[in-house]
This record gives sequence, C-alpha cells and structure tokens, in this order.
Amino acid sequence: MDCPSARLLLAYRRPSGPAEFAPEDAAALDQHLAGCPACAAVFHRQDGFDAVLGTAMRAVTTPVGLRDRLITTALARQGAIWRQTVYQYVTAASILVMTALTTAGIGLALRPTFDTDQYAIEHANRFEVPEPSVRDFLAKANVPTTLPYDFNFALLDCVGYDRIDGRMVPWVQFRLPPRQGDHRPDTARVLIVRKSRFKLDPDQFRNTQNSFFNVMAIPDDDRGVGYVILFTTPDLDRFLNPALPTT
Repeated sequence: MDCPSARLLLAYRRPSGPAEFAPEDAAALDQHLAGCPACAAVFHRQDGFDAVLGTAMRAVTTPVGLRDRLITTALARQGAIWRQTVYQYVTAASILVMTALTTAGIGLALRPTFDTDQYAIEHANRFEVPEPSVRDFLAKANVPTTLPYDFNFALLDCVGYDRIDGRMVPWVQFRLPPRQGDHRPDTARVLIVRKSRFKLDPDQFRNTQNSFFNVMAIPDDDRGVGYVILFTTPDLDRFLNPALPTT
C-alpha cells in the first residue's frame, strides 16, 4: 500500500474504534504503518487528538433530565405535525362534503314543480287544436310548417323522427278510426326530407309501393324539401278535409 492510500484510509480508522473498511484493507494499513514512520506519525497525532477531544466531551456535565426533555420535545413536535396533517385532511374532506351537499341542495332547489293541472290543459289543447302543435313541431325541426295536402288534423295520431342514414327526419302521422273487422288501423305518415341533407335523385325519390304501403314522393324545390307520404289506403282522400262545394 502506498502513502496516499494509507492517508485516505486513516480518515476512517481510529485506534479506539472499529475500522470503517474491509478487514484486508485494515491489515494492509497496519502493515504500511509499521514500515512508514511518516504515516505512523500522522496516525499517532490523529489518535492523540481523538483522545483529548473525548476527554473534554466526557468532562462536560449533562444537565439532569436532559434526555427526558429532549424526548418530550421531540414527541410534542411530532404530535403537532401529526395534528396539523390530520387537520388538513379533515378540512379538505369537510370542504368536499359541504360542496357536495351544497350542489345537491341547489339541484333540489332548482327542480321545477310538476303541475298536473297545467299538463292536462296543454295535453287537451293538443287534441282540440292539433294543427298549431304540429306547426310548432315542424318549426323546431327547421322544415316548412305546412304539408303538401289539406290533411284533416282531427285524425292526427302523433309526430316524431326517423333516423335515416344517421340523419333525423321529422314526420307527422294521421290515423283513421278503425272499422269493424280491420286487423290494423289505416295510417298516413308524412316525412319532410330536407334537400340540404339528402340528395333527392328522381330515379330513387319517386312514387312506389310494397305489400304494406303506397308511397308518394313530392319534391318541393321552392321550399328546399321533399315530402314522402306512406299510406295504407288506396288513396289519401279519407285523410284529407272534405272539399268545399263549388257554387
């Protein structure tokens, strides 16, 4: 072992205490100190300093109860930190609970009152004057509010939407009173198709029929829509208002 290595190891070696390195390094250091007066002198000076410092430290009188006071102070500080942490968590939880309760309370307070009398009146008006209700529905659907024929709105069944190729198409449906022996009531459904959403190709947008319906296609270029009427009767006459007599 050379001198620089020995001086480095001396920083971790005390004669009165265990070495801070491997036993083989301690043996090599002892062998070097035995043959190197300079490093041995450094080692002895270091040992002497440690001895003087230890004697001085041991000469200092420890105040009575210092250990207990230190432990009490440490526990008190730890308790304060723990209480502060718990307080922070409790405060955060309380804020969350109060926010949830407040939100729920506001939601309950803002609930509208369901007025059964008002609803009954509005529902009766739909039966008594169905045509304005249909006009409102068509206006909200952003299509013309009048139909291509003079339908008898006393026969109004319902209104709604069909989803066709991902697009919502509004419709108005009329229903005839059932006749004796009828298996199903006759209906006429009028779909209003906007040209801005569908291409009304004459080869496909045309009159047709199947085993259930007659289909009438009526393009209306002026209004930018096309009407599709599906009806179960031979014609639409029974769904229309009677023609006024001519004079």
